[in-house]
Amino acid sequence: MSSRQAAEIGRDIASILEEIVTVVTSAGEAEKAFGLILEKIALVNRIEQTVTEAMAEQSTGSRQILEAMDQITVITTHVRDSIQVVTTGSRQIRSTVTALDEVGELNVAQVTALASVVSRFTVSAGDPEPEAAV
Repeated sequence: MSSRQAAEIGRDIASILEEIVTVVTSAGEAEKAFGLILEKIALVNRIEQTVTEAMAEQSTGSRQILEAMDQITVITTHVRDSIQVVTTGSRQIRSTVTALDEVGELNVAQVTALASVVSRFTVSAGDPEPEAAV
């Protein structure tokens, strides 16, 4: 082997060694980059989990609000129906009071008329039949 070939082989070995060092260095940097990527993926996963939990809570809250609104609707319907019953009852009471008032007025008129008719008669202790007052 010649010295020239030995020098060329030495340069080739040095060049290969340099490339191996570059590849090893690049591999180390790639490993660091993959480590950062894995950290970022883990962070994204945690954020995604937090968002998923928040959405589940929001969904539960929305469902509870809808249930409460349904209950309010049912209660409002009951109140409206009760008010209608009270209104109908009040009208019936007012009608009955009006009828009683009319009956009372009629009774007063009839009692007055009866008193007028009765006042025409006189009754004595010895008379068997009453006489009409003239």
